[in-house]
Amino acid sequence: MSSTVRFADQPVNMATAAVECDLAILNGTHGATAQILLAGKPSLHFPLFLEQGLLADNVARLGAGLVAAPDREDFHARLNQLIRSPDYTDAARQFAQRYAFLDPVKQVQRVTDCLAALLE
Repeated sequence: MSSTVRFADQPVNMATAAVECDLAILNGTHGATAQILLAGKPSLHFPLFLEQGLLADNVARLGAGLVAAPDREDFHARLNQLIRSPDYTDAARQFAQRYAFLDPVKQVQRVTDCLAALLE
């Protein structure tokens, strides 16, 4: 534990974490990645499964984050790259601005309504 890094041993409120962090280290799960991007924060990803890797690759393509291999050297290199270059934060902020209108609660309702209409 330090003043700049926090580890959690229980679930984290991602909405709060996204607002308070400077960057996030994630596995590339959809919910956490979306919260971080919508907060305009860059992220470093360690995907565990294929779908997490696909999402992490897309974040990297946006320029809003990086994907690291599960080894110490790559982790340090990618983390330093993320910290030192403002480009990742700029790209994440651009993503957040582009989707500032998005209300996740309303979005779930819209998707649910569309699915219900398809079933009728």
